[in-house]
Amino acid sequence: MKNRITLVTKIPTTDDGLTATSRLLEQVILLVDVLAKHKFRPEVSKKLKATRSEALTRFTKSLAALEETPSQQEIAQKRKAEREKAEKERVAKLSAEEQRKYVEKERKSRQSSTCSYLLSN
Repeated sequence: MKNRITLVTKIPTTDDGLTATSRLLEQVILLVDVLAKHKFRPEVSKKLKATRSEALTRFTKSLAALEETPSQQEIAQKRKAEREKAEKERVAKLSAEEQRKYVEKERKSRQSSTCSYLLSN
């Protein structure tokens, strides 16, 4: 009779989920450590230790990869900043009269969006 414990989880994307998964993994590792201290056959103890180290390295690699990849929010913020910078550069190249028209147009569009927001609420 073989007794096995299998833990399958998805890597969470939120900080809370990452913390919870980290705590769970710590508890599983502690369980493996406690089991390894009991009197098992040498090959069983070796397999427990090998599985523990393998799981720990996989989790560490996954965590590092998750930290390296920028979040969707960061990507959106960078794109927005790039668009705003490009728009400012484009406006700076316009003549004084065209800049004045552009500023007036932007002010009107902001006022209309604010009015429509206030009317909808």
